[in-house]
Amino acid sequence: MFQVNKNDFAKIEQLIKKGITRGFGDAGKLFINITPKDSGNAKRRTTVYNTDTRKIIDANYDYAGVLDRGQFPNPPKKGTGKTINGFSTQAPKGMSQPTIDAMPKLIENRLKNLGLL
Repeated sequence: MFQVNKNDFAKIEQLIKKGITRGFGDAGKLFINITPKDSGNAKRRTTVYNTDTRKIIDANYDYAGVLDRGQFPNPPKKGTGKTINGFSTQAPKGMSQPTIDAMPKLIENRLKNLGLL
């Protein structure tokens, strides 16, 4: 018969939470890294944080939706090679979808690092 001690289960639960939190932090770094750079404002104004109930990537600038749709001002403010027909050459798929696609692997890697997988 297999039994799990309540204290052992609590330790495992804490490790899982830690792995998810760290994996989400990795996802936030990825989101910021793939954010297109013109003046650097978008990268500077993006923050990643946790609350008791949620994990948040906050792209706190007016044109966040435009960048996340893979668009970019057309023509770009400073110039050359940043768009093709109004779509970003730096992040054509935006930032959210590539980050969402990468999250399972990022969390899996963190859980492996903690010895849970």
